[in-house]
Amino acid sequence: MKNANVVIRPFDAATDLKILSTIWFEASLEAHPFIGENG
Repeated sequence: MKNANVVIRPFDAATDLKILSTIWFEASLEAHPFIGENG
């Protein structure tokens, strides 16, 4: 694993909400492949 410069800062909804929502959604699809299947 590479060392990276990590900065922890407060959440800013104006700039962070869209990207964090995308990360969450894509991770959810990976973790739960049945999402979106017709049943």
